[in-house]
Amino acid sequence: MGGTEALIIASAVNGYMQSSQQAKQAKRTATRQYQEQAAAIERQKKADTKARLSALEQASATRRAQFAAGGINSKGGSSAAVLEGMADKTKEQLEDQAQYYDAQLRSAQGSFADAQAAQMQKKNAAKMDLLLSAGKVASM
Repeated sequence: MGGTEALIIASAVNGYMQSSQQAKQAKRTATRQYQEQAAAIERQKKADTKARLSALEQASATRRAQFAAGGINSKGGSSAAVLEGMADKTKEQLEDQAQYYDAQLRSAQGSFADAQAAQMQKKNAAKMDLLLSAGKVASM
């Protein structure tokens, strides 16, 4: 093997090694970013759920106080229906909110998968360059 062949192989191997290290680093970065984004989505979902439930609790207490001030029993009749309606509306809002946050999480997962696929393509391209370089040396 002459100097030119050795130089071609050394250059190809060096390029492959650099590309491989870059791919590993990019994968670690993408994984960390995805984990941080997913955790942030979960934190926001929990905070929003807590806020909605707290708002329902306060609104229900206010309504019960209003009913009591008017001499109306909040345990039955139309007053109970009002309170049940408030609870049902909150339940619907929580379901919509859960769907929203699930969509946000799916979007983050899709972005993560896209990043992984792009890194795999770069790594495969580096492998192909290495194989092509080896083929050039073999044909010399």
